[in-house]
Amino acid sequence: MKRILVSSLSVLTILMAGATIAQAQSVDTTPFNLFNLARNGYFQEQGISSFSGLHAAAESGKITAEDIIQAAVQQNRLSSEHLNDAAYIRSVRRFLSDMNGD
Repeated sequence: MKRILVSSLSVLTILMAGATIAQAQSVDTTPFNLFNLARNGYFQEQGISSFSGLHAAAESGKITAEDIIQAAVQQNRLSSEHLNDAAYIRSVRRFLSDMNGD
């Protein structure tokens, strides 16, 4: 019985450690999903408004695709390699401009 208990606790500890490591790693989010996260207010702590505030800020140039990507990197929702990925930036820009009717 002791052996089963010790084995169970060991497995549980390993699983918890793996889950913690997985949470610390950033994930890759598509440009569309990233735009939706911004629109739905997930980056408000980084100063990016949601819904109509995002629309107004993007239209006036106060918020750019790069700002949204940086906010996602800060929250570990996106890997930092996307900060210099021209195609990714262009896609996020396209979603912002489509929102503004450009």
